[in-house]
Amino acid sequence: MQTKFFFDIPVYIKSEGKYSRELTNYIDKNLNKNNTVDIQMLFREEYVNRFGGHWRFNAIIGYIRLHFLGTQVRGEYYSLYAKRITRRSKAPFKFITHKLAPELEIGVSKDSEYVCSRVLEYLALCSNEKLLKGRHIDLSMFNTLKSHINWSSLYGK
Repeated sequence: MQTKFFFDIPVYIKSEGKYSRELTNYIDKNLNKNNTVDIQMLFREEYVNRFGGHWRFNAIIGYIRLHFLGTQVRGEYYSLYAKRITRRSKAPFKFITHKLAPELEIGVSKDSEYVCSRVLEYLALCSNEKLLKGRHIDLSMFNTLKSHINWSSLYGK
């Protein structure tokens, strides 16, 4: 049985909104308001870097690698390889599990909309798993592309 990997979904230490609020609080706490606007702008980027960088590529702590296996949708999970994951973790990624959540059966001869809905159901199950409690699964790219994908062709049944 051939495995068909089709999407890598990033997992973040926290949501973008929460990260941004914490970053703003950190900058406000540390930025000297007595400095000129030019000096404040120079230091602002330094404080962003000290905090952990911008959210999109610096707060990722893992990936869910989606694939079809036979008539099922599954997701492998890769996470940072660190004893303690913080917003500044720069550890390498490590394979954690071949089955993050219970697989979902799709069946045969299913239309594209149904296959996509089952993939989304699977991702909802992943967000409830103990490994991902308190984490943020970023579906923004997936949601942008999902209506443009021929899911029944990708699924191959």
